[in-house]
Amino acid sequence: MIAGWTLTTSCTLAIESDRVQCETDADCAAYPDSVCSESICQPAPQWACLDAPQPQVSTGARHSVSFVVQNIITMMPIPGVSAHLCRKIDVTCEKPISETLVTDATGQLTFTVDDGFDGYANFEGADIIRGLYFFNPPVTTDRPAASISIGSAMVMGVLATTVGTKQQPNRAITLVGVSDCTGAPAAGVVLTAEGADPDSVPYYSKDNLPSGAATATDSAGYGGLVNANPGSITFKATLAGSGREVGQVTLLTREDSITYGSIVPDGS
Repeated sequence: MIAGWTLTTSCTLAIESDRVQCETDADCAAYPDSVCSESICQPAPQWACLDAPQPQVSTGARHSVSFVVQNIITMMPIPGVSAHLCRKIDVTCEKPISETLVTDATGQLTFTVDDGFDGYANFEGADIIRGLYFFNPPVTTDRPAASISIGSAMVMGVLATTVGTKQQPNRAITLVGVSDCTGAPAAGVVLTAEGADPDSVPYYSKDNLPSGAATATDSAGYGGLVNANPGSITFKATLAGSGREVGQVTLLTREDSITYGSIVPDGS
């Protein structure tokens, strides 16, 4: 037992009421993922939901999900990109479950999906590689517009160059965003990729750019792989400080494509 802390049978931490543990967050360095609050080291608010997970609450039978498709370099909208929805088990989207929509002059389009939808959106265009966007967690309410940053195979090769490698043919790119309990991009998160082969090159956001040298997410909260092998890859997110698991997502990757995914705290 650490002085001032008692481990209860429910794996929570009880604090002696008369003990002053800290004056600043720095005083809580011995307790990973904690901050100083009322002179006590307590779980950081952005990860408090890991101790008290709350299930998703549905707001109706149908929901709107929107996208804005833009050039990954210029950030300008890309009109004329077609998209349709697919079930997660339909790995090649042979049987779309929606009509095909096309992005307008502002690069936007909006689908209406059933409550609990957990499949993906498939994006295709004349001058871009294929894009796959996976919904995680399942859709239980209207979603704000998700950004699909994409380009031609040559343009996407710039991402690989930034990471410090060269994009190989017939391989994929993955981009996984991680959110904390408040819904904000999560810094200090490590991703592991089960199902990725040795030629898959990991990267993280660093100063809002992808970096092959970074070892965890920064405030932009994303990471992923370049030259990922086509197939199924499960990404697990853990906190760099404590190693505590945040959540996970399983994504499909296809040749010459980019897959977008997200990880939220389990149960939040």
